[in-house]
Amino acid sequence: MKNLALIAVFLVCTMAQIPYHAEFDGGNYVLDWAITNQPQATVNITITLALEGWIGIGLHYFNATGSDDHDMYDVDFYVTTFSNGVPTTSDRFTSSSNMGYSAPVTDESIGGRNNVLSVAGSQKNQLSVVSFSRYFVTGDTIGDHDIVDGYMHIIWAHGDPGSANPNNFAYHGESRGHYLVNWVSGDSKPCTTC
Repeated sequence: MKNLALIAVFLVCTMAQIPYHAEFDGGNYVLDWAITNQPQATVNITITLALEGWIGIGLHYFNATGSDDHDMYDVDFYVTTFSNGVPTTSDRFTSSSNMGYSAPVTDESIGGRNNVLSVAGSQKNQLSVVSFSRYFVTGDTIGDHDIVDGYMHIIWAHGDPGSANPNNFAYHGESRGHYLVNWVSGDSKPCTTC
């Protein structure tokens, strides 16, 4: 019961400070975020998905201003899966060696670190919600990209609603897309050259 109370306090505190908002997938994937500076610059992210399924978000600057044939090439990913309604978020990466054509691997498996600071959320009644945070600069030069003040290419994905188990982290099918987001200013816009 104490853990549930702590999760509720975390979610309320996180949601109370979220001034930025973007929607993808016809409003089925909602991204909210806020910036705090304690103890250092941190982005607090909340994603709400209108489906009981895994949730993924990736970021990089490789094609934030230009075109790229490989959307998932060198992307810093955060993937959340749920078990009995409880979220687990992992810090992942797609390397240039596979040209982004395979599932992101955990940062630890390539010599990096899991830099997710905290995770809370729930999944029930066809709704998946996760809140997590990470520092702007994690120090993980192998698996993370620093968050910068400027547009970054965001890749979003979630469990394929047509699959037998959308909670199983597997190929997303058409349940994916990309956008440009400035984490600092809160500006976001469609990515027409990505």
